[in-house]
Amino acid sequence: MIFSDPVFLLLFVPLSVLAHRLALQHSEAAAQWVLVIASLVFYSAWDVRWLPMLVGMVALNPIIGRALMQNPQRGMLAVGIGLNLLPLLLVKYAGWLSGGHELSDVALPLGISFYTFQQIGFLVDAYQGKVETLNARHYTLFVTFFSQLVAGPICHHKEMITQFRRRFSISDEQLTKALLLIAVGLFKKAVIADRLGPYAEAVFDGGGPVTFYEAWVGSFAYTFQLFFDFAGYCEMAMGFALLFGYQIPINFLSPYKSRSVTEFWRRWHVTLGRWFRDYVYIPLGGNRNGVRRMYAALFATAFVSGLWHGAGMTFLLWGVLHGSALVVEKFGHRAGVQLPDGIRLVATFMFVSLAWVLFRAPSVDVAVGIYQSMLGFNGVVPPSLFAELSGYTGPILSGLTGFEVFAIAGLIWWVWTKPNVHELELTTDWRRATAMIGATVAIVLSITSPSSFLYFDF
Repeated sequence: MIFSDPVFLLLFVPLSVLAHRLALQHSEAAAQWVLVIASLVFYSAWDVRWLPMLVGMVALNPIIGRALMQNPQRGMLAVGIGLNLLPLLLVKYAGWLSGGHELSDVALPLGISFYTFQQIGFLVDAYQGKVETLNARHYTLFVTFFSQLVAGPICHHKEMITQFRRRFSISDEQLTKALLLIAVGLFKKAVIADRLGPYAEAVFDGGGPVTFYEAWVGSFAYTFQLFFDFAGYCEMAMGFALLFGYQIPINFLSPYKSRSVTEFWRRWHVTLGRWFRDYVYIPLGGNRNGVRRMYAALFATAFVSGLWHGAGMTFLLWGVLHGSALVVEKFGHRAGVQLPDGIRLVATFMFVSLAWVLFRAPSVDVAVGIYQSMLGFNGVVPPSLFAELSGYTGPILSGLTGFEVFAIAGLIWWVWTKPNVHELELTTDWRRATAMIGATVAIVLSITSPSSFLYFDF
């Protein structure tokens, strides 16, 4: 099941909410165990073979966590982190490190990167004395909660456990917000991201050289596909969590409005950036041990982020690009370099979009070929619209019409100027009602054949 699957939306969610409400009549604990069972059913629906790994890690970490709470030894922490990383390294990186497979060739256990990082964060918090009490039921729900299990957001132990201790409560405003988040997220996924996918696939997976226009359209298509797909997932995850009375953290804050790469990482995949800040950047020295140490910590953190996303040279080079950009920005800021906001906005957006080419390409050779096409090395053949407008009489592209430019320009205008869903006021007027009705119709027409979310691959 995926969030945009009618079976999930029309069967799993209503039944889970109903079972949760019925169990609440008995006790809060019973309702939470019902939610744990529902979450394990949700996970098993993907591939039940990976369920023992998830359950095993959920059973192991509280034991290590209690030991760290009672006697915070660095060696015990290292063992705990190693035991968590071992399954991830074996299934995600062993083949690549041995020269056998890239990430795309390996069937990963769903959500392993996310629930591994979430549990490592718990162990570090326990070692640092930030975990006050540990309850088996709460910890199990903390890791397995279906809303954030398979692709985040990556939650801190404390921010969820404090909610699990409270009695269930959901106001009319929270219910309205939940339905809005689900609707907006589903629209982003089913209506926008899934429509952009074929344009990106034709360029990155087509198997042959592409022209100037095709390369740019495919690159921008992926830039927006990835954003609307993942942001849509995270907003739906927040909405589903609210139906059960829980608030999970925001993961996207209009990242394409960023005016620097540093700001981009504060807005894109916010909880992953927070995790790397707390558990990689700061332990490496952060900005407390001199400028050179700060530059090294910034670069290393971005490099590790690339490595986390996948086993392959494309991901490593993507991390190197972002790490280099972060260092250059810090250097420029310290040197007093300040560009106008408009230039910074466009420059950041173009850098991020061009870097996504490496992130998406199945190999470095494919990425280099696309970059060459974007520079015109493989020919500049216009689509039919441009040919007609310019009077061009030579060969034209058959797969693209030229109207893609207007769609891309519209998406750029949207992400640069419009508020995100978290900035919307929960009011109802005829304009918003009309928009919601139109969005609902578009969603219904789009989810007949739902596709998986892109970040499930990581």
